[in-house]
Amino acid sequence: MRKAFMLVLIALLILSSGCGQNNAEEGTGEAKDTLIVGISTEPTSLNPVETSLMYNDAVLRLIYDNLILLDDEMNFVPHLVESYEALSDVEWKFVLRENIKFSDGSDLTSEDVKASIEACNASPALSSFAAWLDEVRIVDDRTFIIVTNAPSSRLLLDLAQYSYIAPKELLENPEYKFNENPIGSGPYKLVDWKLGDRLVFVRNEDYFLAEAKAKIPNLIWRIMPEGIARTIALQSGEVDFLYDVQASDLQKLEADENITVFSTPYSSPFYLCFNLNRPGMDNVYVRKAIAAAINRDNASLLATNGYSTPIISCVASGLLGSTDEGAEPYDVEQAKEYMEMSGLPEDQRQFTVLTKEEPFKIALESIQSDLLEIGIELKIEMLDAATYTARGADGDFDMITGKSGVADILIYANSAFRTGAFVNFNFLADPYVDGLIDEGSKTLDPEAREAIIIELVTYCNENCFRTGIYQLATTRAFNKDLKGFKTNLISLDRYSLLSWE
Repeated sequence: MRKAFMLVLIALLILSSGCGQNNAEEGTGEAKDTLIVGISTEPTSLNPVETSLMYNDAVLRLIYDNLILLDDEMNFVPHLVESYEALSDVEWKFVLRENIKFSDGSDLTSEDVKASIEACNASPALSSFAAWLDEVRIVDDRTFIIVTNAPSSRLLLDLAQYSYIAPKELLENPEYKFNENPIGSGPYKLVDWKLGDRLVFVRNEDYFLAEAKAKIPNLIWRIMPEGIARTIALQSGEVDFLYDVQASDLQKLEADENITVFSTPYSSPFYLCFNLNRPGMDNVYVRKAIAAAINRDNASLLATNGYSTPIISCVASGLLGSTDEGAEPYDVEQAKEYMEMSGLPEDQRQFTVLTKEEPFKIALESIQSDLLEIGIELKIEMLDAATYTARGADGDFDMITGKSGVADILIYANSAFRTGAFVNFNFLADPYVDGLIDEGSKTLDPEAREAIIIELVTYCNENCFRTGIYQLATTRAFNKDLKGFKTNLISLDRYSLLSWE
């Protein structure tokens, strides 16, 4: 009986989304009960401990919950837990809220939390988000103590991002198919996934937080790779909300009185990274000359229609310890002086830069023109993701572009600047940098930690390992009748808070 009901429900949802009238009939006065989101990329997995991909994460947050929530002001807020406290530098006590249920009706307990954190720690893709784990001690069904292997300043942040809580028995079953039936405690439940087309969700009627229960009962996640197709679908009413908006269509959408365009800074720098192992790039004055020659206003205007904010630092602004100290502002005459100081012969001033995204290529074409003014010839290579990754790992480039959205500069530095780190495209090996990262990661006092981060960022800016071009933006477009949209600096959208006017 239940299976038959679910099949009927799915059929009704799919039929109702087949045209612009995806909710109630016009003129009936009935409230709309469906939200259709257009998104470019399909998730690869609904297993909460398999990957850390952005598009996977956007869906996982509909199905699963975290112990801690990062609100729209980037404050830590108890979520699955009603309270938490530090018992010592390495022990944290947490108490779950009462009567939390998974979507299959089973209770969420400390055992599930322990299994989830341990699975995150053991995951090849997510282990860095629980590298602090020593053990989880269970006190009772609602109380547990997390013991870290050293003082960790990132514990709460990690718990708010990738430590999704799933049932212990499923996590411990290697044969379980999460893509067919993911079980979580989140605001929505998956009822159908048509590969390449859509995911269909219904509201979790037993959601543990009454004030955060999804306001719109039905949610459809439409997979639409083509940017112009998403734009047309929004304007025609075929979809209600665009997760990723094509930059070239932003002005058109802003001019549409039926559309709201929302844009706010995202905690990711679009940066230019220098390979310190390559001739010319190993010269700090060449790097500083390039940084000083870049007209970032032009690059941002051309690449993002001005929706992104130019930056000169190697890190995103708005995070603890962000600073422009030591970075090179736009100054062509200073750039020419740096080139003179570098002593680099004119016949050695040809460099190659790798990129994999069209907006970055557009920005680089602007930078290419800037660098000609100081006698540098820049060759741009636009690559597919696999080739870009392989060339980056091999160090087969002079410069490479990148982005990295994180909520903490030390987490970014740990992957970008630490010796041997995964995205250390500088091939930097500096004991001073490694020491600052280690010191900051173990420092729990916010003021002391901020001072360490400022010292680290200033040093990296002064040595110009990377130079910021612009800070990415979280840009969404949606039907003007939708209200209550919330996100934050790391783009953690909360679709359950959306409602129809």
